[in-house]
Amino acid sequence: MCIRDSYSLKHYQEALDCLKTHIFSQNQEDVPSLVGAEANFVAGLCYGALQSNNQAFCSHLEQALSLNPDLYDSAATHLQLYNGYISLSEADTLNLDKAAKHLQIALTKENIAVKTENKIWLANHYYKKIKSHLDTHWSNKVSDHPHLIQEMNSAIDQYQSVFCPENTLIDLTADTLIFEAELIKFSKLLEYKEEHTKKLNLLKDLVEQQSTKVELNWSHQKETLFELATTYAALNDKEKACETFRFIHSASHTFPTMLASVATLESAKLNFELLESSSKSTSNRETLSILNDLKELQIRKNPLSEPVHLEAALEFAEIRASLYDVKEQDERHLFFLKRVKEDFTSDDDLVTKEYIKSLENYPSKKQIYNAYMSFLEAEILRLRAKHMYEEEQLNEMEELHEAALTLYNEIKNNRMTPENLFGRVKKSVQNINDLNAY
Repeated sequence: MCIRDSYSLKHYQEALDCLKTHIFSQNQEDVPSLVGAEANFVAGLCYGALQSNNQAFCSHLEQALSLNPDLYDSAATHLQLYNGYISLSEADTLNLDKAAKHLQIALTKENIAVKTENKIWLANHYYKKIKSHLDTHWSNKVSDHPHLIQEMNSAIDQYQSVFCPENTLIDLTADTLIFEAELIKFSKLLEYKEEHTKKLNLLKDLVEQQSTKVELNWSHQKETLFELATTYAALNDKEKACETFRFIHSASHTFPTMLASVATLESAKLNFELLESSSKSTSNRETLSILNDLKELQIRKNPLSEPVHLEAALEFAEIRASLYDVKEQDERHLFFLKRVKEDFTSDDDLVTKEYIKSLENYPSKKQIYNAYMSFLEAEILRLRAKHMYEEEQLNEMEELHEAALTLYNEIKNNRMTPENLFGRVKKSVQNINDLNAY
């Protein structure tokens, strides 16, 4: 009786003392599970009311849930555990996962109202875990781990219920503008799930509100436009992707440097791809504009934006060579690649010298730079080998191929190699294999 009386009278410490004396001091194997469950539940509530030991609060509620799930496996218990583990998260980040687990379970229960901020917290928690996995290496996928798939689906469900309860974006106001960043995360999750059409519709709705509600202090308009462009590209809508990237490029002075540089590169690549064959010449103004944009990116090289500038240089060399007669293209490509190598390694050019010096402050960027320099060397060897083949100097060709393949393999086995460069290597290796097969 002392336990129930003390608890009902809010004498929480007395209730805990009674529990320690009459229940927890006994051999727990001798305590009936239902009694143990109730004792642990009351103890947990006492610790919660006293706010003296959140770890004990969580441990007792977990024990109660384990001993009598029929009674305590409820949304209310899981929400209490969610809040308890949140309070412990500063001491141990693993408690964040425990908090997420209990909040997720609570959301599956019927007739439970969960606050909007808690739903967003859960979605954001899962988003950060998924993004961390994907950012570790470009080859990583959500499907690498089954639990990530579940967490991605849960995060999407929570964002959907908050922002698109009827499959259209809610009207954002000054009071709900804080959700703008979460909408970008929502769109990224849809991308990770390869639901590009849903992502496109979400972003188009967001762009429309950003455009029409000019009185609101939007913070992510530029990022929204960039995501819109990449989504058009993912859907193979090259015209709209190019148009959006070009808009970002035209307003590059107002965009973050990295976004603007990527947009310039992508718009140049898409624009050239979309040109009619008859327009692909050095006498065409559009072609010259594309080449100028790529050359400008190459000249304005910045370690923090790499590999954008290195990619722009390779694109320039490839496009510029393609404008010559077919018989001259390999020779001209070789010439332009040598120019690129010289531009990125010169000790005489002050801009390049400062660029190379700055790379030392960014080890990961330095490794990317080294990989591209190795690729340039390998490409030069490959094109020289192709010339040896045409001259029927097969022994020399084989030696050059062997040297090039050694460099390509080193690049492929380097985890710092960016995805675009990895793709270039695969294409070049295939070119060598095709030549040898022929």
